[in-house]
Amino acid sequence: MQFDPVQGPVVWARGRVSVRQCPNSYVTAESTALLEEFYAWKLFGAMDYYKLPARLVEAIFLLENELKMEQRDAEQ
Repeated sequence: MQFDPVQGPVVWARGRVSVRQCPNSYVTAESTALLEEFYAWKLFGAMDYYKLPARLVEAIFLLENELKMEQRDAEQ
């Protein structure tokens, strides 16, 4: 990661993700709700995806993929 005088310094980074603004600004009520839905999905198992909103299904699959990559990185 390099300092970019136009965009400013990187203030938070983890793995392949970095941001130049405080990541707290990205946490919304909706993102918190999606995380809670994901944890419920992990706890109780699969749901009928055809009955869920597309945004929720996308969030579940995205978070599951990120979790697998975190676990894979931890093993190395």
